[in-house]
Amino acid sequence: MARLLGIDISNRHVRAAVLRTSYRSVAVEALLEASYAPGESPVPALQELAGKLKVDSVGVALAGDRCFYRRLELPATASKEVDGVLAFELESSIPFEMEGAVYDHRQLRTIGDKGSEGEQLVVFAAISRIEDVQDRIDLVKEAIAREPDSVEPGSITLANLSTVVPELSQPALDDGQPAPVALLDLGDTRSE
Repeated sequence: MARLLGIDISNRHVRAAVLRTSYRSVAVEALLEASYAPGESPVPALQELAGKLKVDSVGVALAGDRCFYRRLELPATASKEVDGVLAFELESSIPFEMEGAVYDHRQLRTIGDKGSEGEQLVVFAAISRIEDVQDRIDLVKEAIAREPDSVEPGSITLANLSTVVPELSQPALDDGQPAPVALLDLGDTRSE
């Protein structure tokens, strides 16, 4: 059994979710929130929440306005070298140099006839500046004396909820693909 802590830091609140995982289940154990004044550091609020918790793993969300998202179709022949091909494809679509970026991706599906030259990999990528990711890591480390195990882009973190909240699961579409799920987090200054 593992206890996982997910942290979301907005401009007024620090929110935390604790998930308990076991062999075949995931359960939400706690949802916590602490407020802080705009312009102040969120570190005391995060310390207030995390000081009460004993967890095995920590993840933190990076605000969606600090990330870029791209959906790409790559030739299926690139499947073994997606990282190298992806860096090249992403470089032309972001407003900063790839040397100052960090990115990750998920393969969504394959389209086209299997084994044909037209077969394509559909890839979803999230890209952010290294300095933005490092700032978030440093903030969590200052508050709880531990680096997060993962830093997730805000909207991806919300999308991952569909795997642990059964109410968000949708039946498959006619083509067998899972139906889309939309979650909207309306904030004072930004939405995810």
